[in-house]
Amino acid sequence: MIMPANNTSGWIHYLAGRFPDSVGLLFSPEGWRRPPEYMPYACDNGCFTGFDEQAYVRMLDSIRFCTHQPLWVLVPDVVGSRVGTLQLWQEWSPRVEACRVKLESVS
Repeated sequence: MIMPANNTSGWIHYLAGRFPDSVGLLFSPEGWRRPPEYMPYACDNGCFTGFDEQAYVRMLDSIRFCTHQPLWVLVPDVVGSRVGTLQLWQEWSPRVEACRVKLESVS
């Protein structure tokens, strides 16, 4: 599946209609917009470029009111640090799960 980041242009909607289940949307916290019902989407955490906790929480809160759930939501992580990432998992995974998103961890 192709998932352009933070791009909801008409061209993306055309491609999603032309190639169902092959085009979706990838949102970062700062680029969050309510996804159309006919398009799959996923949510990044923005940690690679700098985590914005307020924007991430707003995105999580918005997901609760969407008519369809994301394919996945990235829990905040520490780039390059397994230990730091596991610590953030403990802190953030309950908040993500509260948005009706199934959690999966990778050891």
